[in-house]
Amino acid sequence: MSSTTQMKSTQAIGKKPQLQLGSQGKAVLELEELLTKLGVYRQPAKGIFNKSVQFAVKLFQFRVFLPPDGIVGPLTWQVLDTENPVNMPILRFGSSGKAVANVQEVLSISKHYGGKIDGEFSTLTEKAVRAFQKSFGIEIDGIINQETWTALSQIPRGYDPKWFLTRAVSFSGKPGFCRGSAPVPTLPIHDLQAFQGLGLFPSEEPLQRMKQPWVLDIGLTR
Repeated sequence: MSSTTQMKSTQAIGKKPQLQLGSQGKAVLELEELLTKLGVYRQPAKGIFNKSVQFAVKLFQFRVFLPPDGIVGPLTWQVLDTENPVNMPILRFGSSGKAVANVQEVLSISKHYGGKIDGEFSTLTEKAVRAFQKSFGIEIDGIINQETWTALSQIPRGYDPKWFLTRAVSFSGKPGFCRGSAPVPTLPIHDLQAFQGLGLFPSEEPLQRMKQPWVLDIGLTR
């Protein structure tokens, strides 16, 4: 993308309204269409920012390393436009903090990292980054730059925000089960309606599978 085109795109994004639960109108329709294109929303676009839309926004934000607050502001609009993480720090050997922990989590899921999720960019983490970069065919330098962040955002990650329970819940309200190679979404009963926006509905089947790039298998029992 040329600098002129990128500037125009940024200016257009700056004019978009902030959207959140309860918002309505053309901007919400556009949001729903983008979320549908990205595979995180499966309901008909109605221009109403309901709980299903909010949940889809949170899933998308989590995928691209944004705080999953369900509010569509400038940064979320920008990532929806570019389909790449934005404003991510450059990480290398010696870096530390939450961003490093996020990288370690993803590398653990992708089977490139077997160490602790401690937020320390150690020799072991650097080795894992290099292996990951090699598997994605990008420059092998052990540094987390924009290209590597984009590749990391494509790895499936379970979504488990604080307002979810820590275990699966059955439709009867009793503990259920879940399976997958990483933490998975687990819903309390009152959140099942929001989850319908992803196309997962109550069923007589003991296990419902949801295959999204950033959502692993989810088991919900009756």
